[in-house]
Amino acid sequence: VVHDQQEFNESCPKETHPPAVQPYHRQVARQILWWTQRYPGIPIYIAKRDVNGAFRLLWLAPQDTELFTTTLPWRPEEMEAEVKEGGPVPRVLRTAASYVNMLVIYLVLSFGWSGSPGEWTPWAVAIIQYIQSFRPRRPERDGPERFRAWALVDDGVMVEPCLGHRPWLAGNLYEAGARRMLGPDAVNEDKIRLEGRWRECGTVWGVDMDTQGSTASLPENRILKGAVSYTHLRAHETVL
Repeated sequence: VVHDQQEFNESCPKETHPPAVQPYHRQVARQILWWTQRYPGIPIYIAKRDVNGAFRLLWLAPQDTELFTTTLPWRPEEMEAEVKEGGPVPRVLRTAASYVNMLVIYLVLSFGWSGSPGEWTPWAVAIIQYIQSFRPRRPERDGPERFRAWALVDDGVMVEPCLGHRPWLAGNLYEAGARRMLGPDAVNEDKIRLEGRWRECGTVWGVDMDTQGSTASLPENRILKGAVSYTHLRAHETVL
């Protein structure tokens, strides 16, 4: 369901919610350079973690649910194909009305609400503060420095040197913090399998960062997309 909340957002400015302060790419870049100077010759790894569902993990106050409702006009007979053969026919399908208004009530934050990023930010900060409150138990093997992480909404990023078990300890702590704050299913396991592996080159919030070469660049597909969009725009302007 796509819930258009533009009208609601006009009377609910984002400034009335916690500030959704987001990290910068330069913060990650500085951390990479710091580790490089701290442990010369040691590979520096990047890994990502993602929260499963993010906004949908935060419940609304019961008195606010009326602001997060929407109606959907639909034909009951169009749903008949979804009824299993031989099974009971839902009562709503027996109605004679050509259209029925289905009332959808959101019980959690929605992605279209202007206040969602701000209301989510304290939870992202809580996860970050959780992981940053730890340091390795065996500093002679994993280094004495505290762990660090950043989160752009629900997109978490960690940068760690390949010392002992350090990178994997950091990843476990991030996941533990997410589960402690948001429940046992908070960690997006599919995203971990896709982007959670520790490596020297990773995409950080849309920018490819290479810790070995100390470089940052836009992904090729993003450059091509921008070039194609610009070409189409120029062609449209020429026609006009």
